[in-house]
Amino acid sequence: MQPSRRFAALALVPVALAVGPRPAVAHGGSDHANVTSDYRTRIVEVSPAGLDVQLVDSDGTLRLTWTGPGELIVIGYENEPYLRVDSSGTYQNTRSPAVYLNQDRFANADVPATADASGEPVWERLSNGNSIEWHDHR
Repeated sequence: MQPSRRFAALALVPVALAVGPRPAVAHGGSDHANVTSDYRTRIVEVSPAGLDVQLVDSDGTLRLTWTGPGELIVIGYENEPYLRVDSSGTYQNTRSPAVYLNQDRFANADVPATADASGEPVWERLSNGNSIEWHDHR
């Protein structure tokens, strides 16, 4: 039996670079596929093997798929475990403030007192699959 492998997706989020004014879609702009407001979201590197991250839409929604060995942990805004993907499914840590902040596109959400980034994770199963989508505010 091989030892369990655990990967942390610390640098998982895309790099958001400020850019100059861009033409709006309604005004006939042609380079708008990944432009949100005054930011362009780009995924510049994905590792390790077995990890796939894609930009789903121009709103900054990410899709992560994990097919590697062991578990992959996505780190939240306060360096806490936020999401977990392994061979049994996808999970969110209900103690992670990111769970609540990411429910709204602009992070305009109340974070309950039970959300404690320094607390022991409480994992809630989201699906049996190996992919998850969310809007990351970094």
